[in-house]
Amino acid sequence: MAQRSTRQYSIELLRAIAIIAIAIFHTFLPYNETAEALSHIYNAGALTALGWIGFLGAAGNHVFFLISGYFLIPRCAQALTHPSWAAFRVQCAKSFGRALRLLAILLFYALILLAISTWIVPLPGISAASLSWLGMNLEFIWLYIVFIAITPIVALLWQAASKHRSMIVLALFVLTYLINGYIAFVSPDDAARSLLSWRKLMSGWTYCMTYVGGAALSDWTRKRPLSRRKCRTALIVVAAFSIAVCGIYAVNNNVDVLIALSYRSTSLISFLLALTAFCFARTYTNQPKQSVGTAIVLKTAQSTLAFYIIQSLSWTSWQAFIGAVLASILASAPASWGSFFGIGILFSAAFIAVATLFDQLIRIPLFNLIRKHTRSSQRR
Repeated sequence: MAQRSTRQYSIELLRAIAIIAIAIFHTFLPYNETAEALSHIYNAGALTALGWIGFLGAAGNHVFFLISGYFLIPRCAQALTHPSWAAFRVQCAKSFGRALRLLAILLFYALILLAISTWIVPLPGISAASLSWLGMNLEFIWLYIVFIAITPIVALLWQAASKHRSMIVLALFVLTYLINGYIAFVSPDDAARSLLSWRKLMSGWTYCMTYVGGAALSDWTRKRPLSRRKCRTALIVVAAFSIAVCGIYAVNNNVDVLIALSYRSTSLISFLLALTAFCFARTYTNQPKQSVGTAIVLKTAQSTLAFYIIQSLSWTSWQAFIGAVLASILASAPASWGSFFGIGILFSAAFIAVATLFDQLIRIPLFNLIRKHTRSSQRR
């Protein structure tokens, strides 16, 4: 989601893949949230697939924080190599500008959905009477906006710890995932977690570590160029391991462990999937020739934030529809797992396509027009 002067196509492709993984994960989320939702599913293959979808969805979230941290923190830190109040103010203005642009996109779609709910057709949970619908389902977005806004402060700390920052980040990562493991397997809270529950707080902190970890990875790759062969091997090994873990626990119908292992940002396996995928994508620096396919990838990557916001805000409405469809498939005897996963994935892809088209045809041109008019007014 970070804006860069030169876009590396392989990174944009990874962002597009990440949002697809997130969309599919959200479609099947009711089956990955609680053991009760899966208690009637005894098909090892289906449980394995659902477990891996959980890993991929969480990995998709990590991808966005990793990419942004990799590019934004080092760039800001470089501008603050010789820190001064003037330089810090410039970087704050840039970071706040990015954060405000993200906030504008959020408010744009929130107002559209509120208007639809008020004057066209009521959308469950969306009303002017309460703002709670702008909270829980948008944790990822709010965290991302906050991290972007505080990047200059992170960059100053990054510069101050220049000699020891890699070891500090590594130590914090180890501590973070030890705590995540304890919470997941020993003290997981109840299913209805508040924003101040241990797991929610650690989820936010883990995303923060991924964001800072992106900067540490940038340091590492500047000194040690990435090997495509080694990165590909690492990605294959982590992916195979994650599938094997899902398969082992699915065969034993150990749903609780599957859920604990893949809980969103707190999943170490998901982070490793994101890390190895990013490193592999980073090794492809050549830009492909322009084509319909590359254009679709770039447009999808550009509209990832818009889709995430639309999907999160309208969660209750669309989940009621696709949830009923998937439930009816499972209720059939015997259940058609091909239809279950196929329809869920097709729905996710269609949702992304519609949201991307709207964002590209309506929101982006409108924002560009407003930006152009604002700049024109400032010149006067």
